[in-house]
Amino acid sequence: MTHSTVRQAFVVRSAVAAGCFLFLSALSAQTPAYFPLETGNTWLYRAVRIDSSRQGALDFTCQTIRVQGTEKIGEREYFDVSYFGRDVALRVEPSTGDVVMYDQAAGMERRWVSLNLPVGGTFSTSIHPCSTEAQVASRNGMVAVADGDFPDVVEVKFQGSCADAGLTRQYYGPNVRLLIDEETSTSGPITYRLIYYRVGNTSGVEPKEVSFTMAADSPWYFPDGFLSAQLTLRNRGKDAIALHFPSGQSYDLKILNDRNETVYIWSTDKVFDISVRDEKLTSGETSYGISASLKGLPPGRYIAQGYLTTDPTVYFGQVAFEIVGLPGVSLTKSGGLRK
Repeated sequence: MTHSTVRQAFVVRSAVAAGCFLFLSALSAQTPAYFPLETGNTWLYRAVRIDSSRQGALDFTCQTIRVQGTEKIGEREYFDVSYFGRDVALRVEPSTGDVVMYDQAAGMERRWVSLNLPVGGTFSTSIHPCSTEAQVASRNGMVAVADGDFPDVVEVKFQGSCADAGLTRQYYGPNVRLLIDEETSTSGPITYRLIYYRVGNTSGVEPKEVSFTMAADSPWYFPDGFLSAQLTLRNRGKDAIALHFPSGQSYDLKILNDRNETVYIWSTDKVFDISVRDEKLTSGETSYGISASLKGLPPGRYIAQGYLTTDPTVYFGQVAFEIVGLPGVSLTKSGGLRK
């Protein structure tokens, strides 16, 4: 993994340095992108605050940024981005490297962020209605992350007209995007820190994490084909995960049709020993592969549910897929076409 996510405690060291970013739209494979716009890119942030209304209890708030697709407005292509609950159309301007937003109401573009400016450079921004002016404060900051220091961080400071709302500061890391988002609110300052991201084929996960995922190899299949699934239990926490299995079976998969009826169970024709097992996953991950036959299932929409057969069943995931009809054609077990 190239990068990891930001720890709760972080250190920012800045030194004044002049210079400009290379244009983001003309980045080579070796050039870092501070605002990578690509369909599928996702970032998850979390803020931790003390809630005075609940006797000092911790309050966890999450926000996301997600590049959902593209659309053409006029002669230009924009990325449809969900940004902290707000849907915006963004693109990179090749002549300046600025990220701009298309304002639907005004029918014009507005600057979103200018990360290619030298230190001290100022720009107007439309990221937040209460923070309309920004300045590049530094270009070579350092942020401490889980697996080391994150270098070449760009720090941006914001100003606006609202007394108790708006952005105050953001930090952008190379090849990752926004690392830290600091805001002002009526209940006090809020700092959102990156805890998960996926940029292209690269992802980063906060070290203290327990997750279970199910992945299928395709969103659609031909009749009589085969669905291949992967079940993964991941432990990046400090404590071991205890797994109690009532038999020699470790996992299973079932398929439900659009009427929520179970039409397939992987283990139906399998035999397992009756030994009771207690296992522990101390760190890392364990994965299981399943090949499920779709023989006899008519075209339509389905849901595949994969899970570990622990007692009780607590690790569970599901994926939707579709069987598409192709008259007179199906798949062989080896994946070839059969007429």
